[in-house]
Formats: sequence, C-alpha cells, structure tokens
Amino acid sequence: MNDAHTCLNRNASIDVFRVVLIFGICLLHSITQAGHCIRGLDNVLLCCVDGFVIISGFFGIKLRISKILSLLLTSLYVACVVIMIGRLLGLQVNLVNIYLKGYWFLWAYIVLMLLAPVIEHTTYGRGTLLFLVFGWSYMAKIPVIRDYSPCPNGFGDLTFFTLMGIYVVGTIIRKYEVQKFSNKVKALAFTIPLMAITAVGFGHYNSPFAVALAATLFVLFYNLNLGDRVAKAIAVIVPSVFSIYLFNANGVCYYIMRAMEDLFIDKFKLPYLGGWLLTAFLMFVLGFILDTPRRLMRRFLGNHFKRKMSALDSVFNRLCGLASFKAKIWLEKCFK
Repeated sequence: MNDAHTCLNRNASIDVFRVVLIFGICLLHSITQAGHCIRGLDNVLLCCVDGFVIISGFFGIKLRISKILSLLLTSLYVACVVIMIGRLLGLQVNLVNIYLKGYWFLWAYIVLMLLAPVIEHTTYGRGTLLFLVFGWSYMAKIPVIRDYSPCPNGFGDLTFFTLMGIYVVGTIIRKYEVQKFSNKVKALAFTIPLMAITAVGFGHYNSPFAVALAATLFVLFYNLNLGDRVAKAIAVIVPSVFSIYLFNANGVCYYIMRAMEDLFIDKFKLPYLGGWLLTAFLMFVLGFILDTPRRLMRRFLGNHFKRKMSALDSVFNRLCGLASFKAKIWLEKCFK
C-alpha cells in the first residue's frame, strides 16, 4: 500500500512540475512577446522548455507511431482553433504559418522521438555528445561564428540536435539515480545560484546553466510529498499541457497577450510583474478551456481510438523489425 501511494505521489509531483513548466512558458511569452519586456526573469524561464525534455529523458521515450500521430492531431486541432480565433480578430493567419512554421518544438521533438531509441542503446559517447551540444551552443553565440557559420543557430538554439543533449541529461539522472540522493535542501542550494546566473544573461535555451537549472528543478519537484487530492486535481490539467503550450506559442496568442498587457499595465497601472502574471494565468486558463472539446472527443472515442492506435503500433513494430532484419543481412554481406 505504501509503495503504491509513493508511486502515485511521485507521478503527481512530476505532473505538478509539468504544470509549473507550462505556466512558466506562458509567463515567458507574456514577458517577451507582449511589448512590456524587462530582461532578467525571461532568461530564467527559458529553462522551462528544457524541463520537459529532462522529463522525457528521465522516463525514456518509447517509439510508437500512435504517439507521433497523437501529437500531430493535437497540434492540428490547436492550429485550426487558433486560425479561427485569428480570423475573428481580423488577423491574416494560415495553416502553414501556424502549423508548419510556428510549431518548431513539435517537429524537433518528433525527430527526438525517432532518435531516442538510438540514444538509449548508446553505452559510450554520451559525454562527447553533451560536450558537442553545449560547447557549440556557446561558440554559436560568438559574432564571427554566428555571422559566417553555415548553421549559426542550427546548433545554438533548440533543434532536434540540442534536444538530444538535454535528453541525455535526463537519462543520466535516471541512470545514476541522482534524484534519490538529492533532497530539497541540496536542490535549492543549486537552484538559487543557477537562477541568478541565468538571469544575468547566461540562460539561452540550451545553455549548460539553463539545462542544469531545469535538472535541479526536476530533482526538487521529484522529492515533493503531495497528497492524493493534489494528485487528482493535477490529473485534470496534465492531459491539456501540450495543447496549452501550442495555444500560447503563435502570433495570434501574442496579439491577445499584447492587448491584455496594454490593458493591465498601461491602463490599470499594474506593476510589470503583476501584468505578466495575470496575462500568463488568463492565457493558461484560455488554453485549457479551448482544449476541452478535444479532450471530450477523445474520451468519447477513447476505446475505438485506442484499438486503432494499438493496431497501428503493431504494424509499425513489424515493419521496424523487418527493416532491422534486412539491414542486418545487408551489413553481414558487406563485411564478409
């Protein structure tokens, strides 16, 4: 009974971490995209994106075609809703700009999902991969390299390549069970200095400091003790976390954020932090509400959808097995 309770509690603590991360991303966008930006806090909040990849690395990604299809369908639903809202507001938006160009994290994460099994089975070279990713992340900021490199931001910003490095950090936490040896006091001892370091400008997305901050926050939340009531309340929000992110990562959302902050900060004279927090909270709630039809549809079609996805996964796994077998035979012939 105690083990079951501990497992439920631990999952709830990570779910709370997910909700905090997505609110942090809403707050990040309210600071940077709504015309009332004061630098500092936004640098700290960049670690929120890294936090989701840390979670993926810790628990591991099992390559399933149904999961990829689910992400694509969810993002397509959100894109269509955003386009309708944009048209109502008189904005010129289309599916290409929102779905294909705007959701860069979606496509980078899908590539990471495809590469995750390779990363999981790599016993050597993780340190080298980390060095390459984070070393280049800083070299790409040097003006000469940034101006003349053929891919100045391809490694320096978040792409599937840099997501791999962050994913590896999550696998290292899992492998060495770092979370079990770090209590809340130790995690806080690292978190506070890392927040200060990132705040002064060393916190771009895949900065080692930002990734380290995300990792320490993960450990901090992992060791939280939460009750069953909190677990049940958080379980209502968590299925909409990805949709909330998508709702808050496009030009239509930024237009609404600017209107809110013009009202809260310029007209009602709220302090900047108050305007940011209120805007982020309202956009968070709006994203959750707009995702409700999708969740209801999925619940209504739940069993049928699961059967279809399970069958699709079976076909995909067979094709992967056949491809692996053919590749093995081909390699054996090549090296005879």
